[in-house]
Amino acid sequence: MEKVLVSGVSGFIGMHCAKQLLDKGYKVVGTTRSASKHDEVMAAIGHENLSLVNADLLSDENWDSAIEGCDYVLHVASPVMMGEPENEDVLVKPAREGTMRVVQLAAKHKVKRVVITSSVAAVSYGPHHHKNHFDDTDWSDINDPGIPSYNKSKTVAEKAARDYVAGLSGEDKLEICTMHPALVVGPSLSSDIGESNIVVKRMLDGSTPGTPKLHMGFVDVRDVAEMHVAAMTAEGAAGQRFILSESSMWMSEMATVLREAGFDKAPKRNIPNFLLKIIAMFDKDLAGTIPLLGRVGTYDISKTKDILGWQPTKAADAIVNTAEHLKTKGLI
Repeated sequence: MEKVLVSGVSGFIGMHCAKQLLDKGYKVVGTTRSASKHDEVMAAIGHENLSLVNADLLSDENWDSAIEGCDYVLHVASPVMMGEPENEDVLVKPAREGTMRVVQLAAKHKVKRVVITSSVAAVSYGPHHHKNHFDDTDWSDINDPGIPSYNKSKTVAEKAARDYVAGLSGEDKLEICTMHPALVVGPSLSSDIGESNIVVKRMLDGSTPGTPKLHMGFVDVRDVAEMHVAAMTAEGAAGQRFILSESSMWMSEMATVLREAGFDKAPKRNIPNFLLKIIAMFDKDLAGTIPLLGRVGTYDISKTKDILGWQPTKAADAIVNTAEHLKTKGLI
């Protein structure tokens, strides 16, 4: 029985990855930052082939022993937060250091392949503002003075991993690939509903009176997990960057999808750009969205379909499923 390490197993995406691996007959070693998460993980996806270990992205402790004996690694763990931190290192440092720690130890222990969870945030931010369609050859510009810390963290971590692997040779060589999901929505397996689902929640709990002029890609969390698992073993996946975005839509279109599904609280009016810019002066959660106002962003997912055989869930269905899940949980 092959064994897979899933970092960040208590998170929204990580738990779905672990569940799908267990369902397919793999042994799974899951990492969490704290033992306080163990009971929740086991309650949600507990299995005789699942073991848990504490491992922090900023510490060497337990990583070596966790990766030893694993055939594959899904490195899902990475810091994420709504809004912009006071210091970019809150996101950038653990993202880079954690990724490098995992990749270096994977090479040491002769892991077959490492699948790293990145984001479209590492693809579409930078001087190519004139572009509105992106593919796996595009990179966010970490030197752009306005780049949000999250985008920078994902880009820096991926570049560091790729540079390191490119320098390996002979028996030390390691296969990696990176996954680049857009806004990940869908039902959660635990109390962690996911940062992306908060966007849906705010649309329906009255905290968002209108929709900003933002255009975003969407993907179902179950698809994201499925593609992580597929990328582990798929022929031709090594070295690739896989974009995961079923389709993109304006937030006003998202609100319409929700209203048509019976969620009447979804806002009906748009928030003018000038008003958002004023609010963002006092609200850090909005600051990172200002450069994206009015920008169209769509993604080429042909490589993901061709190599991994992806048949994506419709974005509208994923959004409605999210709302239904939040309602069932009593969160809206």
